[in-house]
Amino acid sequence: MSNTDDKQMDDRFHPRPTRFSLIIAVTFITIVLTLITLVLLEVTLKFSGLNDELRRQDQATTFDDSSEPDKTRFFKMRKNLDIQSKYGYRLKTNSMGMRSPEVLIEPAAGIFRIICVGDSVTFGWGVEADQAFPQLTECKLAELLPDRHIQVLNAGMPAYSSYQGLVYLQNELIAYKPDLVVFCFGHNDTFIAPLNDQEQVAFNRKVTTRLIKALSNLEIVLLFRHLLRDQVKTTQELPCLIGWKPRNDVEHFRQNLEATAETCSQHGIRLVLMTQATRDHQKPERAAYNQAVRAVAERYHSLLVDPDPILTGSPHFIDPGHPNATGHQIIADLLSRTLVEADLTASEF
Repeated sequence: MSNTDDKQMDDRFHPRPTRFSLIIAVTFITIVLTLITLVLLEVTLKFSGLNDELRRQDQATTFDDSSEPDKTRFFKMRKNLDIQSKYGYRLKTNSMGMRSPEVLIEPAAGIFRIICVGDSVTFGWGVEADQAFPQLTECKLAELLPDRHIQVLNAGMPAYSSYQGLVYLQNELIAYKPDLVVFCFGHNDTFIAPLNDQEQVAFNRKVTTRLIKALSNLEIVLLFRHLLRDQVKTTQELPCLIGWKPRNDVEHFRQNLEATAETCSQHGIRLVLMTQATRDHQKPERAAYNQAVRAVAERYHSLLVDPDPILTGSPHFIDPGHPNATGHQIIADLLSRTLVEADLTASEF
């Protein structure tokens, strides 16, 4: 057999790699090495804690490192906080993420439990916990009704809308067996956003949204996002707000109030609906939300506490929408007096 025949035979059983197969092999090896490198970098960043400060900076732009994501409520207060807010007040939360002292999930015998569900007004944005109207109400009721043990929990959450308050009540607060719920929303429902709350829920459930969120939580992505943040405009910096809408328009707001009333009725809970006041006299579109509160309270025979005509236009605010200590005292006096006059706390004693 000639050398030529031997070469042909060798090529037949040991074919030389083609240019295409070489490209495929090199590409595969490159991808594998890149993935290994990224995994090692991700693990290194995770255990080094390098991004911890970056996360705190992200949180500081919202609620002073006090909030965290939540699947049903969008976000919630962190548990067991004890920090000094950059807005000047001490922020402490219990193991349930409430701005209240530690309590048992199920109230002890003889306790009449009131839960105040609301936004940053209920929470007491800008004032100390004992200056917010929920704790002031507890103290006031103790003076007015010394023979009764009345407990008031502050379940206010900054930036919450009526939709978030409703979900919070239905999914979590019902378990605390309140005898009475105070429901106070409106400010954040009027704020405009690219999606209203119902659309945001549907958007969050999309597979693509979950994938993007998962990727955005990677250590590598977080690091590069912060490295490039000065060169990329955020959505807050974009001037175009075309197509933006209230988080909950008046009709959706009314529906959330009605769902709250029906939820409380189904569980034998008395409901108090409360309007919200502003430092400046309200525009007609904002006043429509308070009018919805009054209408739903009348329709469902809920008790109405209406600080709007008393506080609106007064100087008792730290900013356009948040009452100062005096404003909270006025709300607490009004709520306490209304509860005593209606004798809503008597049924359990």
